[in-house]
Amino acid sequence: MCIAEFWSDSVETTRALAGALAARLPAGSLVLLDGCMGAGKTTFTRGFLAGLGHPDPREVASPTFALHHRYEGGRLPLNHLDLYRIEDESSMHRQGIIESLDDHEAITVVEWPGVLGALQERALVRVSLVPVGDTGRRLRFTFELSAAEGLLEGLLSALRT
Repeated sequence: MCIAEFWSDSVETTRALAGALAARLPAGSLVLLDGCMGAGKTTFTRGFLAGLGHPDPREVASPTFALHHRYEGGRLPLNHLDLYRIEDESSMHRQGIIESLDDHEAITVVEWPGVLGALQERALVRVSLVPVGDTGRRLRFTFELSAAEGLLEGLLSALRT
């Protein structure tokens, strides 16, 4: 495991970090997003979708009520899941969430991943977003060691631009 922390003082920086990560992840990657309400998880996902080359990342909406959105049109499809309203693993099976986690042709981003239990171990990257003040965010990236080197280089280059 490898951990890196970054400071974002704007929505644009948060989106740039997300985009740099997305540009380097392979199909089948699982990304978990932790953070309180309003921490910037959906903003991060918009930047992530932009990093995949999607024509309109503003299209991203919080999937709290729909649970799952799929976005096509970029380098890879993106499954965006919000598990805030999911209570247990049986609910995930009924809603078809487990199938999205096994999608090897897309990248899957999950907000509120706590309900996944042991399935969280499949994650290539976990991102924790912590609000600081009105616009600041501390972003903590936890990578599986096998993925860390190239991904960290991309995130650092995003901060330089």
